[in-house]
Amino acid sequence: MFPRPKQSRTVQATTSSYADFYKTCVCTSRLDELKPTMLKKRGATKYPKLRAKAGEARALVPFAKLLAAEVLGDSPEHETAKHCATALNDTYECLSAANFSEARIAETARIFALHYIALSTLATALGARRWAVKPKFHLFLEMTTCKSSPAKCWTYRDEDFGGTVANMCTRRGGKNSPVSVGRTLFAKFAAMHNPPVF
Repeated sequence: MFPRPKQSRTVQATTSSYADFYKTCVCTSRLDELKPTMLKKRGATKYPKLRAKAGEARALVPFAKLLAAEVLGDSPEHETAKHCATALNDTYECLSAANFSEARIAETARIFALHYIALSTLATALGARRWAVKPKFHLFLEMTTCKSSPAKCWTYRDEDFGGTVANMCTRRGGKNSPVSVGRTLFAKFAAMHNPPVF
C-alpha cells in the first residue's frame, strides 16, 4: 500500500509507533524489531505477510487498528482497510472469557471477512499482490461460529509456555545433548515453581 522508496521509512516509523504502543499495553510476547524483509522478501513474487511468531502478531492486533486510523487516507481501499482492522480487533476482544459472546464474535468475524474479501477483490482488479485470501480464512470463520471461545482450542494456547521452555533450554555453553538440555529444563523449572520435595 506504500510506494517502494517509502517502505523502509514507513517501517522505521511503524517500529517507533509500536514501541510506544507496547509502553501502554500489557503483553508478554513482543515483536523486537520490524524490517521490510519481515513483510516481503526482496524479489519475492508472493503476497506480503508479516513474518512473526503467532503471539507477537496477536499482540499487534490492537496496534493495527490504531495505526490504520492514524496512517491510512480516505480512498475506498484505505477506508475498507480501516474497517477491516477495527472488525479484527473487535473479534480478538471477544476472545477473553470476560468479553466472550457467541453472537458478537460471529458478527465481528463476518464483518472482518467481508471487508477483507472486498480488499482482496479490489487488489486483484488492480493487479496488486496484496490481501491474499488463504484457506485458513474458512477455519477462522468456522471457529468464530462455535458455541465456545476459539481461545480454548487454538494452537497458540501453549505457545507462550513453549516459548518459556525454549528460553529455559537455550544453551550458554557446555555440552549440548538431550540429557543436559533436559536437566537444565527441570532445574530451571524447579527454581521457578518451587515444587514439593518428597
